[in-house]
Formats: sequence, structure tokens, C-alpha cells
Amino acid sequence: MSNQKNYNEACNNFDKIYEEVINSRESVVINREGAESVSVIPTAELNSIMETAYLFQSPENAARLLDALQRVKAKTNKELLKTAIVEVLQEQKEVLYDLFAEIMEDIALERAIKEGENSETVSREAIFQILETKG
Repeated sequence: MSNQKNYNEACNNFDKIYEEVINSRESVVINREGAESVSVIPTAELNSIMETAYLFQSPENAARLLDALQRVKAKTNKELLKTAIVEVLQEQKEVLYDLFAEIMEDIALERAIKEGENSETVSREAIFQILETKG
């Protein structure tokens, strides 16, 4: 919101008001009793406001500009989400590694069970004999 000053204060402190406006990039409204108020605003800000008003004079142009803004925001949101996911994955490498290792073990176990269901039965003694010769 704009800062408010009375006319006398503005006359006595214009150099300070000027610096405040330049540094804050916000306007200062100067009120004078019995007269219309005026604003001190950085020229670049005023030019930007005037250009925006000019560009939005045409309803077709305004619609195109708003559509373009929505596309930029959507792309920005997508990029932000992508960046956030990458950061989380980088910060949680060990957790991610453990998760993938567990998934791979589960897949291997599931395949072994299916393979075991389709193969012939082996006795307990035969299994222990194989284990003893390898140990």
C-alpha cells in the first residue's frame, strides 16, 4: 500500500521521499487540503503500468496475454515440481537405494517361487548335501 504524506511534509522532505520511492519501488501519495492528491512513483514503474494498460486495451490481446501467462505458470510449476523431486531423490539416496534393493529382492523371490512351483521336488537330504559340498 502506498505511503501517505501531506503537502507541507512533502515540500520540506522531498529528497527523502524521492530516495524512499526509488529504494522501495513503491509510490508515495501526497495529499493537499482542498486539492487532488498526486503520487510520486519511479519512472520505470509508471512506464510499466502504462505499457500494461496499453497492451490490455484490446480484449483479444488481453486474452492472448493471459493465456500466455497461464502457460508460463504451468511450465514453471512443472519445473518446480521436477526440481523438488530431483532434490528429494538426491537427499534421500540411501533410502531410495534400499527401496530399490528391497524391490529387486521381492521380484527375485517371486520368480524363484514361481520357478519352484514348476520344477520337480527335491528332498531335504539332497538340499543339505548340496549345501555341505559348497560350504
